[in-house]
Parts: sequence; structure tokens; C-alpha cells
Amino acid sequence: MINTEINGAVAHLIYDDGDLNIITPDVLSKLLQTFQFLESNKDVKTLVIEGNGRSFSAGLDLALMQAGGDAMEAMLQDMGQLLYNLYNSRIRIVSLCAGHAAAAGAMLLLVSDYRVGVSRSGKIGFSEVANGIALSSLAIKLAEDRLNRTELFAATSLARMYDPDAAATAGFLDVAMSNYRDAKYHALQQAEHLAQLDDEAYLKTLQAVRATTLDIR
Repeated sequence: MINTEINGAVAHLIYDDGDLNIITPDVLSKLLQTFQFLESNKDVKTLVIEGNGRSFSAGLDLALMQAGGDAMEAMLQDMGQLLYNLYNSRIRIVSLCAGHAAAAGAMLLLVSDYRVGVSRSGKIGFSEVANGIALSSLAIKLAEDRLNRTELFAATSLARMYDPDAAATAGFLDVAMSNYRDAKYHALQQAEHLAQLDDEAYLKTLQAVRATTLDIR
């Protein structure tokens, strides 16, 4: 379901549950463990995150979210920890988004340094409000950090979903390519490029730029 390969300075993580790539508590646990392992490997400079081509991720387990209770709270806490770890890491994150990226899937795009999408492949955005769930303070801060100000209210409070080209304009993606092959090539090229950055200078600058968001936890 979660496969990770390391090629030189670039790690490549593919998540494929055979369907919409729902993030369950078990998946979250594996993602946290995988990223902790990659962080401990000082040779790894960049991580490419990819879905299954049909869906990057449709977000957290909606049934569990709507049920509430301790299980939901634990899942939200773990998701917040994963987002924080990715956003505060020395590892540069490149996301290759083919297909849908909703709710927590869209949040993963916002904590990525560079985001590559595929035109006409799916919908991207925060679906929480449409499903009767308020956005977390971390999600709102990430939206303020990364989204185009003119789309901020619609993307959050109105639960607007975007096609990949519009998502690039809104700020969920940096670029939308015409096909998956070109998108994957571009994502891997960017990963190699970002791996050349000086680790200390990158992390120090990142933490200064993102200080307000990182401080809300």
C-alpha cells in the first residue's frame, strides 16, 4: 500500500490503496514511521510523494470523522503531526498529484515545497465544510500561507473544488502538466534540483518564513 524507494538523494513514496487513497489511522501510522525513517537518513534530501494515478488522496476516513469520539481525535492529532513534520522538515517535499486531492489530501499539497498536477485528472480542494466538518486552525493557516488571497475564502469557507489548472492558479499546485508522463518527469527533475540546495540554509530560511504557522501547534 505504501512503497518507498531511495535513489541517491531522492526518496519516492507511492501510496496506493487500490481506490481513492483514503488516509486511515493505520495509513497515518505508516506514513509517520516512514517519514521518521527518511529524516534519520541524512543522505535523503528530497521526498517525492505520489498517489496511484487516479487519486493523490481523498483525505481522512470520512466515516470515522463524522462518527467523532476518541478515534477521530487521535486520527486528527496524527494527521496534524504528519503535516507539521513535513512542513518543518529539512527534507524538500515534491508532490505529484494525478487525480483527486481532497481535504487532508489537499493539505498534503500545501505542506509540499513543489506541487505538480495533471490537467483534467480530478478535483482538488478542501471538501470539509461541504461534509459538515469545520477546517482546523492548522489547515486555515496553511491555506493562508500557500493559497492565492483572492481564492482563500472560497477555498476554505465555501469548500470550492478546483480542476488542476484552476488549482494551480489558486495555489494548491505550482504547475499542471498536460499528461501524467510529463508531470512525473517534471516532478522528478524538480526533486533532483531541490536536492542540491544547502540543507542548513534551506531549513533556517524555511523556519523563518513559516514561523507563524509552525508556532500554532
